[in-house]
Amino acid sequence: MSCQHLQRDRRTTSQRGRSASTTRWRSSSTRRSASRTWSSCLSTEPTRGNSTTSMCSQPFVTGSKSECRIGLNAANGLCLRSSRSNLAFMIEMAQKELQKFRKQIQDMNWQRKNDQLAGGAKLRELESNWVSLVSKNYEIERAIVQLENEITQLRQQQGDENKENIRQDF
Repeated sequence: MSCQHLQRDRRTTSQRGRSASTTRWRSSSTRRSASRTWSSCLSTEPTRGNSTTSMCSQPFVTGSKSECRIGLNAANGLCLRSSRSNLAFMIEMAQKELQKFRKQIQDMNWQRKNDQLAGGAKLRELESNWVSLVSKNYEIERAIVQLENEITQLRQQQGDENKENIRQDF
């Protein structure tokens, strides 16, 4: 259905029993909702005729400014649907980007975990090495103490022998 078939039916209060600003859309063949009728009228071409604010590529039958405003409102409804699809696309892209960042974070956490596990193994190895070195230090200190005790015993024995030799000499 083309936009030329769209007409705005505006009646006075006495004709309809409603306010004069109430409007309804009517097609030449059947009555349809504005969104169904307008979906066939969207185009990126500039408008023709008196209608300069409408998104429709074909002018209304009468082309008055009030119809342009109504046409703009109906087109805005379609723009909102288009905007919803754009928002849905943007949400989908943001979710993909979020998943990408989550994967990067997970990879980084796995790398850190592996590094920490490797560092933990190295730390346990160094700790066991340190424990063996400390035990060797204790053994060396014990050996030093034993040698010092032997030295003092030998000096005492030598001192005692020297005393006996001196006594024998006298």
